[in-house]
Amino acid sequence: PSSKLYALLLQYALPKFLNANLMLQREDPVIHLMQRRMHEVATDLMVAFIKPDVLHKAKNICKVEHHRRSVQKDREDLMIGEQTTVYLESAKDKLNKSVITTFFQDVRAFYSSSLAYIFEKLPMQEDALEHAEVLDVDRRIKSKFSSIRYWHQRFKCLLKGINLEDLEIEFNKFQVDNLSGLDTSIRIDVLWQKISQVKDMFGNAKYLLLGTFMKSLCALPHSNADSERVFSLLRKNKTESRASMSRKLLNDLIVHKMRMQAAGESCYSFQLSDTILRKATHKSTDC
Repeated sequence: PSSKLYALLLQYALPKFLNANLMLQREDPVIHLMQRRMHEVATDLMVAFIKPDVLHKAKNICKVEHHRRSVQKDREDLMIGEQTTVYLESAKDKLNKSVITTFFQDVRAFYSSSLAYIFEKLPMQEDALEHAEVLDVDRRIKSKFSSIRYWHQRFKCLLKGINLEDLEIEFNKFQVDNLSGLDTSIRIDVLWQKISQVKDMFGNAKYLLLGTFMKSLCALPHSNADSERVFSLLRKNKTESRASMSRKLLNDLIVHKMRMQAAGESCYSFQLSDTILRKATHKSTDC
């Protein structure tokens, strides 16, 4: 009975981490969403066992001493899931008081240790993630040009050939422009490409400099998932039976496969020219 009790708790609690994990694995650029999503995960855990008045007064959730028993909810208010609660009621005769007491102690320890891990491993208070929110078109009114200055100071190459004053003018106009015709639910890099193509009444691009700058920010990785995918792709292409493959050929294969993947193309639909086929034929016969 006690094993089922813990299994039901995990069934209820683990999905709280799922959305954050899925975001870290995404291939499209989402660096502008990372800070809010990490705070959402931490908040979801906190409301499960921290008293509401403590969270309401907290100016920074990262500073809440969640390990202290005095800031935690009473046993009957801990969020353990409806299925866990129902089973706990039905299995009272099978579970002695010490088992139940230990279970609720473990619930507190699970939530608290999970929060400690999040605060230690995730960049909850990283300035870069805060300033990356300038990419979010839906929050453009709240955005500040100081975020663009921040990225300019960190990466001078982002503004190479771009006048900062002209960029600020475009940014201020962008904040008050009516962009109701744009679908802001699409990929952020595609969206900024569309914004950079918006024309004024004279047919000139209104946000050419701003669009160029923002598209550069979209190249910033939000996790190491992309790197892991590349290493996985390398292992699949350079196998023991292809150990003598040159680095140049391997690089060309990977670049070509990634280009096809980005374009939604499949290998079996790729059309080879007659010249390449003849070269391949000659190479195979020479062997």
